[in-house]
Amino acid sequence: MAVAPSIHESNPGQIPEASQSPATGWILVWACLLLSTTALPWLSGVTELGLNTAVEAGQARIETKTRGEVGDDAIRKAIHLQRSTLPFWRTLSALGDFVVDPAMIAIRALVTATLFSAFAAVSARPIEFAAAFRDCARLQYYWVLGPLLRILLIGLLHREQVGLSPSIFLSPGRHPAGLVVFLDCFDFFVIAGWIHLAFAGWSRRQANLVVSSSICVTLAIVEASVRSGWVLMIGAGMRLCLMPENMK
Repeated sequence: MAVAPSIHESNPGQIPEASQSPATGWILVWACLLLSTTALPWLSGVTELGLNTAVEAGQARIETKTRGEVGDDAIRKAIHLQRSTLPFWRTLSALGDFVVDPAMIAIRALVTATLFSAFAAVSARPIEFAAAFRDCARLQYYWVLGPLLRILLIGLLHREQVGLSPSIFLSPGRHPAGLVVFLDCFDFFVIAGWIHLAFAGWSRRQANLVVSSSICVTLAIVEASVRSGWVLMIGAGMRLCLMPENMK
């Protein structure tokens, strides 16, 4: 007697649904790799050296601006307070490196896939959200390669910073801090990543190439604006902390 196939029996020729959309798997892989990459400068002391250098620069500024204008006791007190701010800046930097940056991998992939699918829905194109989310998650490796290469070059060249963004093409001299920080948000891997995301959206037929590029350019500018604004705010906070003018 023939037995009817069970409703739980899978079709051998059908790919399981879980393997069709491994977006979370890609996100976990790239997030873990980014965390490992980010941990290297912390473990090697490069990040700590940069923070200490910034605090020491503040101490030198206090000594230079206030010598002869206020008493030595006031200068020593200001320097002590300046040093006491180091744990705060260290914690803030760690949150950015170990929480915000890994979380941005998932946020960037999800937002990009959502916008592509939303445009496809209103323009009678294939929505394909699962495929879009999978592709956007898979292509996040561009945002991991940049930090990884930068750390490798820092170790090989024995330098504190290595430029991989369009800011290296700026002419020698002083430039607005906002411009430099904004350009630093676009290292060459980030640019390549957004270009690949745009072509991926076009290849999925969710949007034409112009719209796909516009979506990615808009998202890239928004992300860079938020990042540069945050960096400028932190930098301003470090510079304004215990400024000599407040000691008079």
